[in-house]
Amino acid sequence: MSKKTGRSWVLGVEELKEYHEASRKMAFLNLIGFLFFFLLGSILFITGWNAGVLFLFISIIWIVTASLWIVRVMVLSVIIEIRLKK
Repeated sequence: MSKKTGRSWVLGVEELKEYHEASRKMAFLNLIGFLFFFLLGSILFITGWNAGVLFLFISIIWIVTASLWIVRVMVLSVIIEIRLKK
């Protein structure tokens, strides 16, 4: 159960677990998106289409986004473990 403390809301363990699960799904979807753009860009670039460079550039941006989601999932895992030990 979340509660108001001072300036911010503190989430309970169950809410953190739900947020963690949603973040895991989002990280997975971002990795799939990266693979799609990377493979499409590689195929287009190898076959001589200039649009392949654009798709490869998009895939670089996409992997940065996916990496941030993965870091968020790891941080949430640590926070949940700390909360469960209390």
